[in-house]
Amino acid sequence: MTTQLSAVAFTGRAPDWLVRTVLVMHISRGICLMQYIAAFRYLLALLGRLLPVYYRLGLLLLMVFYIFATIGEQVFGGRMQPEALKASGYAAAQYWPLNFDDFPSGLVTLFCIMVINNWFVLADGFMEVTTPYAAAFFVLFFVIVNLIVLNILIALIIDTSAVVREEIVEDEQAEQVDEEAEDLDDAEEEKAFYQEGREALLQRLLLNEEHRS
Repeated sequence: MTTQLSAVAFTGRAPDWLVRTVLVMHISRGICLMQYIAAFRYLLALLGRLLPVYYRLGLLLLMVFYIFATIGEQVFGGRMQPEALKASGYAAAQYWPLNFDDFPSGLVTLFCIMVINNWFVLADGFMEVTTPYAAAFFVLFFVIVNLIVLNILIALIIDTSAVVREEIVEDEQAEQVDEEAEDLDDAEEEKAFYQEGREALLQRLLLNEEHRS
């Protein structure tokens, strides 16, 4: 390291690791300054409050995904063959990787349904190779995940953001009250100091008059 620093001093060209270290330190300094900005402080407080919520709802989503992926693997596994889906929208969109042939593929398929990525095309493809009643599987997953779990998450985010905003406003008001109290104490101390100085000056004047008389 000493040799490289000496090379920097004489050649003026810094090694890559030193440049990256300086950049990381500069970025970390900027992150530390974010706590003094009201918007970033609100965002950090909101994220801190939402972490437990994300953890619990993430576990709930994981459980729902596990159940539906297991059921889908048993019901739809190995059925998405090109011969049975030649004239379908599933084949036209080249959705062959989205299937329930194995557990990871099932998770990816369910994620695409959760983000509403042409989920009706996927459902139509699986219905063609099984039965029209297979639509109940996808509709039930859509209702549980999109209409219940994600709406609960959004409601919690809105409620938590309102609570955090109120707490920040209360903290700002408390800080303002403390600053006003400190200013008032300083003003009273300054007033008392001037009053003591005035009394001392009057006493000196009276003593001078007594000496003269």
